[in-house]
Amino acid sequence: MENLHVLIVFIWFCLGCISAYVAHKKKKNPYLWFFIGFFLGLIGLIILFLTPQKKEVSAPSLVMASAYPSPATPEDFPAEIAMPKTRIPTNPKIHWYYIDSHKVSQGPLNLDQIKCAYTKGVINASTLIWNEEIENWILLKDFNNYQFIFQE
Repeated sequence: MENLHVLIVFIWFCLGCISAYVAHKKKKNPYLWFFIGFFLGLIGLIILFLTPQKKEVSAPSLVMASAYPSPATPEDFPAEIAMPKTRIPTNPKIHWYYIDSHKVSQGPLNLDQIKCAYTKGVINASTLIWNEEIENWILLKDFNNYQFIFQE
């Protein structure tokens, strides 16, 4: 009888480990799914198989600047292509990045730190910047509210 209890706990533990492994592969929290698999057994594992895989959101060429080609500069674009004007998001929780003079991504910074870097001359109107709300790197001067934000 004692061996049966040990065997049941071992099987639950194995189901928890299998659930954690599958959850990790589906980009879900493996610790949470270990406990779900441990306590619910096969039912937890079936639920995990029925849930969709999590999608990853990635920033354009920011994860590791050295692993990506350097961002496009204005000289890379034909003169007839006009960049659309975009507003500078003023949400304080947004993480900003900029390309320094050595073409290396710097950040994350908040908007106040970007303003401070502008005031100190670290960045200027021709600096490429990016945040989570912008699709691609853009020159600071190409924001339509650039002068309002940085001339305060």
